[in-house]
Amino acid sequence: MSETLPAPDEFFASRRGVRRETMTTVHGARILPLFDHDSAPASVRRLRVGAGEFLHAPRQAMRFAIVLLLLAVLTGCGRFTDAATRLAYEIESNLGHLGPAEGATHVIRLVTPSQAGECSGPFKVQFDKVGALIIWCMDASGQTVSSHSTSYHRRFVDTAETYIVDKRAGAVRLIQVERRLDRPVITKVR
Repeated sequence: MSETLPAPDEFFASRRGVRRETMTTVHGARILPLFDHDSAPASVRRLRVGAGEFLHAPRQAMRFAIVLLLLAVLTGCGRFTDAATRLAYEIESNLGHLGPAEGATHVIRLVTPSQAGECSGPFKVQFDKVGALIIWCMDASGQTVSSHSTSYHRRFVDTAETYIVDKRAGAVRLIQVERRLDRPVITKVR
């Protein structure tokens, strides 16, 4: 149920202690201060009447909201994830191919642990029995350049034992998953 608002002139005239001279016009809208400027909160400065009534927020708050929104969108796109987390995402997405029957197996074939230009040399992968997934990226001489870790994959897959596998640049990784006690388990990594 909508409330009938008085005409702007009646509205302004009915405000106690507000003189008509305190009102200003901005882009055809009449502006009335809600509070005296010193006592008003930073986020609430004016009531705008014209195309509709709404509270007018400062530009800094709008900029901050836009930046937060952009960060949320970019983070959701995987732009700020590391090689280990992306590997866990790939394992998760491939588990749909594992059959529902006890003992069903599926081999997940993965080529590179990361995005283009990241971890492009040889690398080492560790699937730890306690739930850690670690990737060490190396340069051509075998020195560790960066390392990435996650435990995200523990939500949907267990690891039967600890596996550490050295791979050359561009080598294919094969991860065998088996259904045991109605839960996927990594049983072999090559």
